[in-house]
Amino acid sequence: MSNVKENEYNTDGYVELMDIDDYLEAIHYEWEKWRDGPMTEQEDIGRAREDILSYIQSYLKRSLK
Repeated sequence: MSNVKENEYNTDGYVELMDIDDYLEAIHYEWEKWRDGPMTEQEDIGRAREDILSYIQSYLKRSLK
């Protein structure tokens, strides 16, 4: 995992074998673009953050079988 320090997250080697950093960075980029956009209200950021994390977690739980 190139963007996460080794001591921050122990992957047991599985994640390093998967090419997922670019996809995670794309999600992060879209999040920042929305968050810093002209239509985003400060009070919406916390709810939106929880919403996107819940959506991604739900998607992955359904998809990774």
